[in-house]
Amino acid sequence: MRAMFPHTDARRAPLRTEIVLFRVAIGALVLLRLWLGSRLHVTPKVAPHDDLLFLDQAKALLDGQWLGKLDALTLIKGPFYPLFIAATQVAGIRLIAAEQWFYVASCGLFAVALTPWVPSRWGRALAFAVLAFNPMSFATDPATRVIREGIYPALTLAVLACSIGLVARIHRSLAVRTAWALGLGFALSAFWLTREEGIWIVPSLLALASIAVLQLRGWPAARAKTLLHAAVIPAFLLVASIDGVIVTNCRSTPSARRPSSARIGSPVRRGPFTG
Repeated sequence: MRAMFPHTDARRAPLRTEIVLFRVAIGALVLLRLWLGSRLHVTPKVAPHDDLLFLDQAKALLDGQWLGKLDALTLIKGPFYPLFIAATQVAGIRLIAAEQWFYVASCGLFAVALTPWVPSRWGRALAFAVLAFNPMSFATDPATRVIREGIYPALTLAVLACSIGLVARIHRSLAVRTAWALGLGFALSAFWLTREEGIWIVPSLLALASIAVLQLRGWPAARAKTLLHAAVIPAFLLVASIDGVIVTNCRSTPSARRPSSARIGSPVRRGPFTG
C-alpha cells in the first residue's frame, strides 16, 4: 500500500515533526511554569477572617467535623477552599503546589476548549502561554497566603473554558456535549461555593449562551433540545451542590443555636442599633 502511494508518507513526515515539536514546546512551557511556581512558599498571616479561618476549617473537615465549631465566623465564607486545602492534605501535596498545578491545568483546559475556534495548535499554545505566565499568578500576597485567591483565578478559567468548550462544540455528539456540560457544572459549583460575589460571571455565561443560540439558528428543530441539554446539566449540578452545602450546614448546626427566621410583621425588640 505504501509502495503504491509513496507521496503520502512524504506529506505526513513534516506533520509528525510539527506535532513532536509542539508537544515538546508545551511540555517545556509547563515545566518552566511549574518550576517558577515552586519558588513560592506559603506564609499564612494571623488573619482570623482569612488564613486562620480556612486552616481551622480544613482541620475540622479532616477530623470529620464539617466546618468546625459554630461561631460568628463559621459560615461567613464558602466551604470550597477549606475542602480544597483538606484534599491537598489527604493527597500529600503542598498547598501552594496544588494551587499552581490547578492553575496550569485550567490554562491547558482553556486552550483545549478553543480548538474548534482556533484550529492552529500554535495559536492555542500562545493562548496557553499568555495565561500560564500571567504575572498575577505569581503575585506574592494571593499566591503565598492561605486565601481563596490562590484558586479563584483557576476556577474562573475552568468555568470559562468549559463554557467555551460546550458552546464551540454545540453541534457535536451528545456524549461530547455532556462531557463539557458536566465539566461546566462541577467548575461552576466550585466557583460559586468559593466566594460570595460569583454572580459577576453570569454576563459572560449569557454572552456565550447567545453565541450558542446563533450557532444553532440553522437547526430550528434541534435548537430547543440541544440548548436545554446544555443548560440543564450545569444548572442541576450547581443547585444540587448549593443545596447539599445548606443541608450539611443545617445538620451540623445544633438545633438550639440555629438562627430562627422571623415572620413578616413580627415585633422587633428595640436595642442600641435599632432605636
